[in-house]
Amino acid sequence: MTPSSIGYPKSQRHHEHHGLLVCAHPRLHLYRFCPRRGVVVCPARGELDLITSPLLARELHSIDDNGSCVHTVVVDLSETTFLGASGAEVVLHAGERARANRRALAVVSRTTAVRRTLEITGADQALHWYASVSGAVDATLRSRHLSAIRDHSGPDRDQLTTPGYPATPREDPTDQASGSR
Repeated sequence: MTPSSIGYPKSQRHHEHHGLLVCAHPRLHLYRFCPRRGVVVCPARGELDLITSPLLARELHSIDDNGSCVHTVVVDLSETTFLGASGAEVVLHAGERARANRRALAVVSRTTAVRRTLEITGADQALHWYASVSGAVDATLRSRHLSAIRDHSGPDRDQLTTPGYPATPREDPTDQASGSR
């Protein structure tokens, strides 16, 4: 028994490669880990079908309900061997909730079987997909940083100002046309 698994029930033991095991089903194992502050990764190993997709839905709802400081959720489907329409629907609904809560949701997918389901259901067009967890985390953090810069640049989002120096007001084209100054 490893020190990180002491005190956890058998179903919540820490796996060195995937993180904390939060759900063990004969056909699906769900894990959770936080590679950076505010980022939660949820790897799914196995099959996401009509029987097992509610387990992923419950885990993603748990992150929504208990993760007030979470700004990015990554659903890692790189070790998912089968993705049914119900599993794709769970991921799509998680993306809708993430947008409503001003969070980023990224999905990692590498297998042809998973990608084919995502293409057929249209989920590949509705969500952000990445080839690796690190790529997903880096891209969402970079996007979040750029969004923060835009949000703090004032009413004229095209013009960034240096702290301590006021922005030079732009001329209004309607003033030039009317000849008033």
